[in-house]
Amino acid sequence: MKTYIEKVNWNNLARDWNDGDNDGYVYGINYVDFENAGDIIDCEWYRTEEEREKAILELGNVTIINNL
Repeated sequence: MKTYIEKVNWNNLARDWNDGDNDGYVYGINYVDFENAGDIIDCEWYRTEEEREKAILELGNVTIINNL
């Protein structure tokens, strides 16, 4: 099964939301139901970009649909 994700950055989102620091978790992955409604169905946050990239590699068959 193919997984569709968006790479997200908390600092970019927080500017729009005027929100806090997310306890230091800056680099995120939004899991997207791209084949149906395109809704975000889950999100995971990581403290470093390297941790996020490792998680993406472990997912296997991934399509990145957006970098936010």
